Amino acid sequence: MNFIKTILDLLLSIFGGKKKTTKTTTPTVEPPVTISDPVDTLPPTPPEPTVQLPDPIPITEEVMKQTLSLANYDDHLSADDYIKPFLRQYHTRISGTKKLSHMRSGDLFEWVPLRGKSGNSVKALQSFLLHVGLFPPDAECDGFFGYGTQAGVRLFQEYNRIYEGKSTIVPDGVVGKGTWGLMKEWQEAGKKVDKWTRGKPTADFKRWLGLIENAKKHYLDPANAHLITETVNKEVASINAQSGQKPVDTFEVKDWTSDPKDVHLIGIRRNEDKGGKGRINDDVFVLLINGMVFKFWGSTDPKQKGGARQDEAFLVEGQHKFRFGWHNVSAAKKDKLYQGLNPYQRGVLVFRDDKITNDNSLTEADIKKGLDKTPNTTINIHWTGIGRIGQNERPTWSVGCQVLAGESYVDNDGKLIDCSGFAAFGSADIQNNSASNIKKTKGAYNVFTDLVLLFRPKDVDYIIYTLGRDDTMQIDTLAKLDGGEILVDTLQTLNLPFEIDPEAAKDA
Repeated sequence: MNFIKTILDLLLSIFGGKKKTTKTTTPTVEPPVTISDPVDTLPPTPPEPTVQLPDPIPITEEVMKQTLSLANYDDHLSADDYIKPFLRQYHTRISGTKKLSHMRSGDLFEWVPLRGKSGNSVKALQSFLLHVGLFPPDAECDGFFGYGTQAGVRLFQEYNRIYEGKSTIVPDGVVGKGTWGLMKEWQEAGKKVDKWTRGKPTADFKRWLGLIENAKKHYLDPANAHLITETVNKEVASINAQSGQKPVDTFEVKDWTSDPKDVHLIGIRRNEDKGGKGRINDDVFVLLINGMVFKFWGSTDPKQKGGARQDEAFLVEGQHKFRFGWHNVSAAKKDKLYQGLNPYQRGVLVFRDDKITNDNSLTEADIKKGLDKTPNTTINIHWTGIGRIGQNERPTWSVGCQVLAGESYVDNDGKLIDCSGFAAFGSADIQNNSASNIKKTKGAYNVFTDLVLLFRPKDVDYIIYTLGRDDTMQIDTLAKLDGGEILVDTLQTLNLPFEIDPEAAKDA
């Protein structure tokens, strides 16, 4: 197959949505512009700044006596002068009296109170994470076990689980005797997390990022006008023209970015026009961060349930801006929340399922009705339990958020990583966890949030989320490019269906 046509067909399939024509045949595209190999067109990822690290703090027997977890702090710190201002940054959007005296872990149902520890064990822990490459090079070792420290501990435990043969480790973010022992071994051997390196983009990273750039070039050409991209362009321009308002968090095509210094998440929406109230998690997410690629799975589509509104929201395909934030487990219980990603400032744009036909799918008729005129601030990126619907498994659902499953993910080497041994099926499985004894976690979803927290380049407090679709699922359209892995291999590795199973999509 002609390589250029392969690229164009793939872009049309993944990013294009529905063409303005109503024909049902698979569209073909004549290349109006020259699209070059994405591996060679991107600017290099800027390297991390060279920083002279301070001397490591030795992990001594005295340090190892302390069991550490979220909200611990070395008692030389002042909770009032240092920790409360620190928490105010993270908890700005959280209401309630606990937000400056407690912390919220995704694997816990309750808030964790601040707890001082004698000595400098937290600072020693942070020094270790800095020197092995899990903290950003310019991170401060301040002696407070915050969200970043928890992320570093979990990633260290996960790294040992998947690369060092420590298969029984549960990456729970708790530093007890076993984790301290591993850290001491690493420190004495001078080891680093050399499979996760910053600022050294892989070919897979360039290839996926190149798809975004080539998609932008493709849809900027008037010959490739699509109903979705045209509708979004007009609506975004209209909203952003309003005086005294912040810009909407959905971009016009001309503003799409493939800057390698940004954190990118690509969502591939599949089978969006298949109906059913209990939609399954059959979509793919590709995280591009600091030159690395990690692949997750879940759902980009709403699942209707109970008293949820019938005209459920489908996030519009295109590019959006999100930031670190919080997702409520229950609207009625605002203190039951965990880390997620929220629209950056004003909200994102959505289509709505027609509540008269109520077919629980995104059809061309729904798209032709146009976008919801009000930017949506509740479309988050969050967890969807283990992700499978089947015997003895309790599915979770979303009314429009982009949700990632906890069962498994694909690492930067293209290897499937199984988290099912400790991944919670749903929120009920984490109710019995305590801060120092976490039996069930959010699994692969924690890897996603921890990478976003610790591997984003300096001064990047957002992610760029590009949502597209795959209409045809034809093997020739989704052919490998330049010998690299694209979507077919990803689906096979994640054990996701090539076509939706109607029986699996029934209400659980």
